[in-house]
Amino acid sequence: MITHFLKYQFVYIFLFSGFIFLICSAFVKNKTVKLTGFLFFSVFLALSLCEIILYSPDFNFKFNKPDKFYNNPKVNLAHIDLIREICLKDAGNKEYMYRYKNNENPAPKYYKKIYDVGYSVFEPGFRYTKGNENSDNVYVFLGCSFTFGGGLEDNETLPYYFSSSMNFKNGVLNFALAGKATNTVLNIFNHDIAASFIGKRHVKRFIYGLMQDHLYRNFNVSCYGANDNWIYKSDKWIRAKQPFEIFKIIFARSYIFQKIIVPKIEQYNKNFYEDYLLENFKEIDKIIIEKYNSKLTIIVWPDVFLNERLLKGLKELNIDIIILPEYFNSEEYKIKDNRHPNAKANEEIANILMKHLNNKNKI
Repeated sequence: MITHFLKYQFVYIFLFSGFIFLICSAFVKNKTVKLTGFLFFSVFLALSLCEIILYSPDFNFKFNKPDKFYNNPKVNLAHIDLIREICLKDAGNKEYMYRYKNNENPAPKYYKKIYDVGYSVFEPGFRYTKGNENSDNVYVFLGCSFTFGGGLEDNETLPYYFSSSMNFKNGVLNFALAGKATNTVLNIFNHDIAASFIGKRHVKRFIYGLMQDHLYRNFNVSCYGANDNWIYKSDKWIRAKQPFEIFKIIFARSYIFQKIIVPKIEQYNKNFYEDYLLENFKEIDKIIIEKYNSKLTIIVWPDVFLNERLLKGLKELNIDIIILPEYFNSEEYKIKDNRHPNAKANEEIANILMKHLNNKNKI
């Protein structure tokens, strides 16, 4: 019953509001007021019908919450879990992803299996990368599922190929998390999660993988899809402030709002999102310099290249950047039937990164 109401929440809200006006108009004698009541009833009835027409069974809204592991920065570097992730697609091309520890229950059977892989992860969800754990030097990767290696085995990720290019002589840490962006990076730093993994080792380089969607992840209030809306400041969790935030929360379950109004809000907020992302990078770079005596390199995926304003802002920050060639957007460099980069892409990007750092004497 509750699930049904949440799916059609605004259908009932609009119908209820409309009938209030209808009932009120039935008991008044003033023609102007009566007609006004009927007019509002008609408007709310039309809105209810629009909600039904725009209803989508795939839309399953739920507000996101802060990640709990941030509240416990003590990590066990000796404990690694094997997580199995299965990605399937149904006839409507909708993806279903299931994660299991070790060999727990199999995923439901849908039409097509995209991948079935294993992730070796530490307790917070960071992915293990083969390297020299006794080395005094370490490289740290940051970002989202592209850097984490979504849909790929442990020996097919960007951090792995980069570690391999150094013959595994240095430590390599993969702090990338699926669906996240720069807010998570700051939370990792501000909770001393990074420091717990790094210890006394010197970080030779922090490397962040940037894609266009990171602009919006910092402000997505839903836990479904890519989101990174919570930040930790002054010993408390708060949502990242944004224009029209209150409307995005109040009308979150309205199909009219999600399909018609939200795209217009996102377009209006785009410059704000870009400026916020650039400020985050400025703060991340400051922490890296002051706390770790290191530097940041940003790997820019081709979809960002089309955003001239953001790209210009990145260059003005005086942060080291690598702009990937446009061909990395082609299907040849993606997992089949999936948008994530494949092993071939990661191997080539690792070589580009190594060459870039070598040319600048940063290895």
